[in-house]
This record gives sequence, structure tokens and C-alpha cells, in this order.
Amino acid sequence: MLPTTGLRIIRVQTEVLVIAFVIVLGLTLFGFKNELREWRREVRERDQAEQDALVNISGPYDETIPILAQLPPPRAVRMSFRGKGSAFLIPGVFLMLIALSANDYFHPTASWQKESAMSFFRILLGLAVVSGLLQWRIFVRHRRLISNGEAAIGRITRNYGRSRTGQGVRYQFNTQTGETFSKRTTSWEVTLFKEGMRIPVFYDPSHPKKQVALLAAYYEPDLTKRAEARKLA
Repeated sequence: MLPTTGLRIIRVQTEVLVIAFVIVLGLTLFGFKNELREWRREVRERDQAEQDALVNISGPYDETIPILAQLPPPRAVRMSFRGKGSAFLIPGVFLMLIALSANDYFHPTASWQKESAMSFFRILLGLAVVSGLLQWRIFVRHRRLISNGEAAIGRITRNYGRSRTGQGVRYQFNTQTGETFSKRTTSWEVTLFKEGMRIPVFYDPSHPKKQVALLAAYYEPDLTKRAEARKLA
């Protein structure tokens, strides 16, 4: 009987410890969640304060923004310079790599070179398919946002300078419901964007995190069609 009683006591103690641990863990996670929510609120308020403190600086989109405000979705779009560059860059790189290794396949100096080149071709083909699918998703998302998304006026809040991949900037914008979103992106534009410049941003009203700034988009509103329509009118 004593061993059984001792086991019961140990089992009860273990259950009590497990319950206490779960309660402490739950309270800790709940407190952490509240702290995280408070931290996010403070970040939004700080970002909003920084945006309000920025001085209005003239930028390349100052004349475009009023025109975009008069273009309700769906908008006519065309591929931007960045979209065209991205559409030709990846295929061009793969074709160049294939061309450099083609000599080993068609004019091998050793028996293993032809097999090695064929294996390399297969790897390149797989990478090309995966890269193409990823790029295709970006093209589809940008086209949908530029054509059917809600337009907002964003503001450059920070410039990270130029790099090999483009000009790094962070922008911020407010949705129609008053939510504030901030995102870092890169631009291929020649213009040097400064803090305080206004930029157009297109976002999904139901999911505002799905958004793209015009300076980084693969598509842009086709304003030439609007000008032609006004001439005909």
C-alpha cells in the first residue's frame, strides 16, 4: 500500500506542477502578446509622428498624383521600365550561361564534358522554371494592384542610398480606414528620392499588406490612353 500511495502522491504533485507550468506559461504568453501589441502601437505612433514631421519636398510624382486620383479602377496599365528589365534580365542570364557551357557539349575535349554539360543544362532549366514562376507571380500581383488596387499617397521616410540592386528607400502610407503601413523597397529610378517626397502607392483594400509603390512596380498606369480619350472627347 505504501508504494501505491507514494506513487499517487508523486502523480498528484506532477499534475500540480504541470498545471502550474501551463498557467505560468499562459500568463507569460498573454503578457508578451500585450507587450507586442503595445510595441506595435508605439511603432505606428512613432512612424506617424515622423511622417507628420517631414517637410514636403517636391518629387517626380507631384504632377502624377492628382491625375491618378481621377483614375478609378480598373485602370489601363503598361509594363514599366523595371518590369521590362526584369522580364529580360533573368532569361538573358540563363541564355548567357547556356551559351558559355554549350562549347563543352557540342565540342567536348573529353568524354565526361558532354555529360557534365547536359547535367548543367538540366540544372539551369530547373532554375529557369522556378525563377520564371516566381517572377510571374510578381508580375501578376503588381498588375492586379496597379489596375484594381486602391491608390494612396505615400511618403518617403528614409533613404538607404544606392546599391547594386537599386536605390533602397522606406515609405509609409495611410489607408482609407486610417491604418498606417510602412515598407522597405528598392527603385531603379534615376531620380534620387529624398525623405519627405510623395509617392503613389497601390494596395488591396481587403488586405492592405498587399501593396506596391509605383517606384518599385513592374507595371504603371497608362496615362497616354487617358490623354487620347480626353482628346477624342
